[in-house]
Amino acid sequence: MMTASRLIVLALAIFAAIGVAQAQENKKPSCRSIFNICMKRAGSGHAAICEDMYAMARSKGEWQETQDENGVRYPKVPCTP
Repeated sequence: MMTASRLIVLALAIFAAIGVAQAQENKKPSCRSIFNICMKRAGSGHAAICEDMYAMARSKGEWQETQDENGVRYPKVPCTP
């Protein structure tokens, strides 16, 4: 059986964990970090595409939807300019 003080400590720990989870959810990657990933994955001749997408992401605050060579689509990603 738990004492009242243990229940209070447990409740505070749960609230703290929820707060951390919400803070991590609200964190947005920087548009620059997504651009860097794009440049690493870009084949020859595709750097200009990454640069265009980066310019658009900085102005809109989100990296636009993309599709890879296998047809897999990736949704828009909010990012900090």
